[in-house]
Amino acid sequence: MIEPISNEKLVAFLQINLPSDIKRTIYEEHFKMSIIYNKKYDELMKQVNSEECKSLDRTKLVSMVETVIEKPNFCKFVCSKNELFARLYDDHYRKGKKNFVRMNDLNSLTMSWLMYLYH
Repeated sequence: MIEPISNEKLVAFLQINLPSDIKRTIYEEHFKMSIIYNKKYDELMKQVNSEECKSLDRTKLVSMVETVIEKPNFCKFVCSKNELFARLYDDHYRKGKKNFVRMNDLNSLTMSWLMYLYH
């Protein structure tokens, strides 16, 4: 699983005196996806914290959550950073227990997340 990486670790890595091809390989294998995932996670949380979502409007959030769920490694990353999302994902997709029985799993998970945060 790709773990979240701190800026301090990245800066320390960049300061190591190694040949550029070795540095590039290390970056590609150990840092790149974490940086990309952190950026995508920040975008997701920006939407979660938007006024739309605070008003329980999940319209834009649903497609973002769908992207998370469709990408297993990114989903694990999000779960590692957000305990509430991890619990809701586990309930909806592993245990088959959704909170909104008239919605599909994706919509129920998304609405549950907003309800726990803002209701």
